[in-house]
Amino acid sequence: MELLSLNTEYEAQEEIIAGILTEMSNHNR
Repeated sequence: MELLSLNTEYEAQEEIIAGILTEMSNHNR
């Protein structure tokens, strides 16, 4: 069960990081 919640947290962080990277690349243009 703990592994499941950890995986969910990791996936959420991955989405946030992807969003930040997209924002940064948009500002660089």
